Amino acid sequence: MRLFEINAEINKLLDEMVIDEETGEVVDNTEAIKKLLMEKDTKIKNIALYYLNLCSDAKELKEQEEKFAKRRKAIENRASSLKKYLDYNLAGANKEFTECVLKYSKSKAVEVDSDFVRWAEQNNKTEYLRYKDPEPDKIKLKEVLSKNSDEIPHCQLIEKLNLSIK
Repeated sequence: MRLFEINAEINKLLDEMVIDEETGEVVDNTEAIKKLLMEKDTKIKNIALYYLNLCSDAKELKEQEEKFAKRRKAIENRASSLKKYLDYNLAGANKEFTECVLKYSKSKAVEVDSDFVRWAEQNNKTEYLRYKDPEPDKIKLKEVLSKNSDEIPHCQLIEKLNLSIK
């Protein structure tokens, strides 16, 4: 029987209680009510224990997640280190193997020196800056430098090689 069914049955038995008007005695269904109350207590206890088990499981899973996060971070760092090592040894040369391909692709990145922010502020070129702490807006600068590289002092567009491993 489910908990809500037990409650309904107890209410039904309470409604059916009859007092004998001649003797003043209560027609006895208290044993059935006591039995249902004991069954209700057992259900409540079992639900509480199940809840405690779930909380314990959640705590253990959280601890496992933290351990896995540390392991993942260590593996990511090792992979990054190996990629840098390959990049250093390949020196921009593509390599093909039957199992994998090491290929460089060109991309453009904006490189700005430490005087750029001051220059942009002094020359009213604040559209090239983002404001948290002032820093160059490299996306905007990249657009401008792609068109004309001599336009902005303290800033240049450099070409990089990026390694991808498939």
